[in-house]
Amino acid sequence: MTHDLHYTFEPLRKLKRFRRYRYEELARMTTMQLMDICEREEIIHAMVDRLDSQELIHLIMQFRGSRTQHLITEEVDGGQERLAYALKKMKIREREHDLTISGKIVAYEGLDTNFFDKYSMAYVNELDGVNAVIVDHASEICAIFQVKSYTGIDGLYLTRSGKLPCRTADIRNYKLLLFGRVLNQ
Repeated sequence: MTHDLHYTFEPLRKLKRFRRYRYEELARMTTMQLMDICEREEIIHAMVDRLDSQELIHLIMQFRGSRTQHLITEEVDGGQERLAYALKKMKIREREHDLTISGKIVAYEGLDTNFFDKYSMAYVNELDGVNAVIVDHASEICAIFQVKSYTGIDGLYLTRSGKLPCRTADIRNYKLLLFGRVLNQ
């Protein structure tokens, strides 16, 4: 007795990739924006459950939250060389923006640069919690910064750990490059 075996193959379904959110980002949103995230990310049907903003933030953080920031805050052996190599290999795009920041940024070896130095710019959600580098005319790294927001204060601030090296270029023609946020946090 022979048995005919039949196999059916289902096409591979696309896996839905969910975005990760940080608490600082969610705390700046209105209740309606939080409800929209819950709907879009399929967490709950927010219109039916009528939760307040803190409860919505808690739910989003529980299911789609990321508390990790991928900020460069200390020197690692060979890290600056790897970053310089990556900068040379990647395509750097200039984008239209309304950002304004001080034309003169002073960084001292061994000293932190923080909120009190007032290197600020308008708040842009996509730039909150990203790395930034200052490069010279030859695209060599002069300093590594972080772009951070502070609770209760509008705007973003350029900060830097004193543990990171910094240098002055021979020709003082600098550019500030901002990294995009890592979406798969």
